[in-house]
Amino acid sequence: MCGILYYKVFKDDCNIEMFTNAFSKIQHRGPDHSGFKILNGLSLDIFLGCHRLAITDHKYAGNQPLELDNIILICNGQIFNYIELAEFYSIPIESIRTDVDIILHLYIKGLSIKEICRKLDGVFAFVLYDKNTESTFIGRDPIGIRPLFWARTNQDKNVVSVCSEIKGFHTLLLQTHINIEVFPPNYCYSVVGNDTPGILEEYSDIYKSIDSTLSSKYDSKYAAFPHLFGD
Repeated sequence: MCGILYYKVFKDDCNIEMFTNAFSKIQHRGPDHSGFKILNGLSLDIFLGCHRLAITDHKYAGNQPLELDNIILICNGQIFNYIELAEFYSIPIESIRTDVDIILHLYIKGLSIKEICRKLDGVFAFVLYDKNTESTFIGRDPIGIRPLFWARTNQDKNVVSVCSEIKGFHTLLLQTHINIEVFPPNYCYSVVGNDTPGILEEYSDIYKSIDSTLSSKYDSKYAAFPHLFGD
């Protein structure tokens, strides 16, 4: 497991100590490396941090946050098909620093977050921030193997923070205008710019397929044993 934390707050409401205190609450999730970036905007500060538990390798290059072409990624996950995806999209394998790095490369190739999530074979919970467009993207694997929570304002549903554990929101817990929820599995979220309403959408039909399979099995059993399923 790894621990990730994303914060987006107005300058008047934050300081580095607030970020680092929140980040320390989930340090137990990643003993191999801890790293963070603070992006200072005109009106907003953005914090992205990751406590890493190295699984596929222990290379320094795989430490997070990962950055490429002014795009930053924090991810708790393991991507099993990153080599196949690199080959399919003509991404030099030597440029892949670690398995989750494929998410950055696919985004740079022009794939949407919805398309990227569909392509990934693995378990993941990630936040990607594009400094070029000031856009934020969130994704979680279809089953929800990797935990992820988010904090949003009640009125306009503006995303304030994303974290692997609720304890990372300790500075927000007493704020009545903030709602903390589980980020749903099999969903991705996109918000372009700081003021644009975000879009939360399902990216896979895995649950529809399961429902269809279960329904067909139920129908066949009902036909064979109607006395067991009747009123």
